Amino acid sequence: MTAVRAKLDVPTCETVIAGAMRAWINGDGVDFASHFTEDADLVNIHGMHIRGRQAIAMALAGIVALAAIPKGKPPEAEIRE
Repeated sequence: MTAVRAKLDVPTCETVIAGAMRAWINGDGVDFASHFTEDADLVNIHGMHIRGRQAIAMALAGIVALAAIPKGKPPEAEIRE
């Protein structure tokens, strides 16, 4: 008897990262959060712990609103001398 493993429809890491980056650049919190599990944990760069897909979506919406980040393009880097 030979065991056959079914191929799961699981996205690759590259697909997930590309999708999350696209959503972040577009300021789309719902799309960004869709790349996380329902009970996901996210710790942002300030050390704030965000738990759950809905909270992650709301956090990105808040960041976009506060920063007034233009949608559709990444922020420009500025090098200070």
